[in-house]
Amino acid sequence: MPIRSTLLGLALTVGLAACGYTDLDGENDEASPPPRTDAAPAAPPTETETPEVESDPMPAIPAGAITEALNAVLATQDEPRATDVTPTVRGIDENDNGVRDDIETILEEESTKDVPPEQVEALREFAVAFQRKLEVDVNDEEAFLEAHRAVTKAVLCDFEVRRGDRHTDVTIDDIIAFSTNTPQRWQAYRRFEENLNGRSWGLGQGDPCSDEWTHESP
Repeated sequence: MPIRSTLLGLALTVGLAACGYTDLDGENDEASPPPRTDAAPAAPPTETETPEVESDPMPAIPAGAITEALNAVLATQDEPRATDVTPTVRGIDENDNGVRDDIETILEEESTKDVPPEQVEALREFAVAFQRKLEVDVNDEEAFLEAHRAVTKAVLCDFEVRRGDRHTDVTIDDIIAFSTNTPQRWQAYRRFEENLNGRSWGLGQGDPCSDEWTHESP
């Protein structure tokens, strides 16, 4: 039974809309923060006064709370659990193919089931893209953008191949949970999302399961 994690959801993936992505139906959702209700009304600016724009930075989360939340999520897993809890973001990847070995084992098990192989391949592509996202230097703008594009492409491909009747038991939600199963990995994910906050993106065009896809919107 696939994970339906309230901690992770799918807000990060096809929650592309949270950052102003174009919906699959072509509508564009502009990102806008919710109105604040806890602040006193500000006086109108004078001619010599420039109004300040307030921002709400993502609050820090104590490491203990992260570990507790992750343990609660992992305890609900019916699928094989991600077993690599080494204290690094990368974890163990002996064949250096971009997928952690414990996650690759889970995907190999899925490939033995009666499901379309393209669904397993789409999950593998997402696992590679998501791991790259965790490891990227968010201060390297081009690398950061390229990592985000790869995740977007993988999400769209997974969406495309799941239109059939038979589905893998493992989902993108599960790959996210497996990939962020330690405080170090969760913090890397959170750092990426914080840097992504406030940007607007399109969903690109072309076949997301091929090299013909481009991040440029039509």
